[in-house]
Amino acid sequence: LRALGTGFLEAAGAPEWVATSAHRAGVTLPVAVELQHIARSRLENDSAPETVADWAQWLVEVLALFSSETLSGAMKKEPWKSTAVEGIHAGGQAGAAWAALAHTMRSWLSGDPLTTVGAALHGRTEPIGVRRASGDPLPRLLRAIREGFEFDLTALAGALVAVVATGAEEDQDPEGVWVLSAPAQRALALLPLGVRLGASSPEALALMRAGARPRVLAHLLASRVSVPEIDDDEELRIWASAIVESLDESEFLDTIAQSDQERELLVAAAYVAAEL
Repeated sequence: LRALGTGFLEAAGAPEWVATSAHRAGVTLPVAVELQHIARSRLENDSAPETVADWAQWLVEVLALFSSETLSGAMKKEPWKSTAVEGIHAGGQAGAAWAALAHTMRSWLSGDPLTTVGAALHGRTEPIGVRRASGDPLPRLLRAIREGFEFDLTALAGALVAVVATGAEEDQDPEGVWVLSAPAQRALALLPLGVRLGASSPEALALMRAGARPRVLAHLLASRVSVPEIDDDEELRIWASAIVESLDESEFLDTIAQSDQERELLVAAAYVAAEL
């Protein structure tokens, strides 16, 4: 197996450390090789993104350059069936499908309601309905989130993190292509979590890690509370835990809720947090 792997890397013109990144990320060697080639080319010509949302769009653009064979192994077709994204496996005719995936990714990470995310997924302008009967768009959206975003795309985001981190370790060049700025490195490290949970700001992600679920709650809190200027994500999680603990204080809720619907959400979240 080692000999076969080495032979594959040599034939692909990829450095040996790509095998280490594939092992770290739990992806196949062809996926890691293509990620390495495309990411290196892009980082040599452009600066790295410095936000989770921009890294997510960057990832979609990288995946659009995958060969059909590698893409089929990296992203299953079933999660995207009967959606505007389905055509990403159509080779050269897949431009509109990749644009739909990029649009859906932006909506997912920005905290839009699922009905809005579903509209992006299905190439619609109006929010989708909430019926869950067979043939309705909502079940397809939930499948795309569960199997597409939370599994395949999260794994590929992790693979990108592993490729960049391993490249920086192995190249040992302080000015090398894999060495990122501090903001870019932080945002990339948060990318897999952001894709899985559906958030792009460090504050919303910290709140979700602290128990502010569903994602609409985390985005609501992040938009209403005073956010500290903290670059350390563990310190940010501690801050987020204090915010979540404050949900059972009526005075705190009064400063957050701007409608009866929002107050109901916050009260329900406080109850769930207390039960946990």
